[in-house]
Amino acid sequence: MNIKALTYKKSTGTLPARDSEKKQKTTSLSVAPKESASIPEIPYSTYRKDDASVSTSIIFVLSGGEEREKDYLKPIDNCQRIVVAFKSKRNQGLRPIELDTIAKQIIKSHQFDTGIHTYYVGNDDDLYILQDVDEFEEDIKNIFKLPPPKQVKWLISNPCFEMWLYYHYKDEDPKSLLSDMAVLSTAKRSQWLKKELNNVVLGGINPTKALEHLQEAIERSRKYYSEKDGIPLLYATQMDKLGEIIIALDTNKEIENYFHEQQAKREQWK
Repeated sequence: MNIKALTYKKSTGTLPARDSEKKQKTTSLSVAPKESASIPEIPYSTYRKDDASVSTSIIFVLSGGEEREKDYLKPIDNCQRIVVAFKSKRNQGLRPIELDTIAKQIIKSHQFDTGIHTYYVGNDDDLYILQDVDEFEEDIKNIFKLPPPKQVKWLISNPCFEMWLYYHYKDEDPKSLLSDMAVLSTAKRSQWLKKELNNVVLGGINPTKALEHLQEAIERSRKYYSEKDGIPLLYATQMDKLGEIIIALDTNKEIENYFHEQQAKREQWK
């Protein structure tokens, strides 16, 4: 894989320091105020760890769902080399037409406002849209009638994001293990899957722990993938593309090390 093609444009400057880094020597936050009419480029961080300069890449995520998608990406907060700029709508999420409109505004303005910080989006930066099929298939098809900007990457799951979580823990063909979902109406499938996963996976699924099994999820989701007109069919997801980006950027295996550290702490507490 060509890592250079997956990394983002770098320049000098800083991003917000993580909580885990507050004890380290960091530079001050450099973000544009929301009220500014135009925004200069917000360059990437230069952190210091053991006197070594660490450049940081940003992954821009615009999500239809607000809770589980954000929780899934939380372990990346412990990485020095990757920042996830996440945007959704609190307690409501965003519909496909809203996502499409916001994405175009972001690309045109070069501004990605998370509600806390505003980042510069360069011409070479990709914007990932996470969307559930749910009852929105016709809406998605209508949006796809006009090709999206080349920087916008729709990542769709059918029926919902929980299908991606399934592949982190199970290798069985979901058409067999989750066969009852196929006879349900599209409006009921997502809620059914969210509840059923607590039965299928021993102890249920905690989105904040799923990234530990990212490589397995990529391989499994691809094995069972199918689509029509660019939209995944039932039991399929396109989230493997974002997973591949995360792995490519995590060159120091910070995510893997984070989960190893968490496991070591749990062993100590026993």
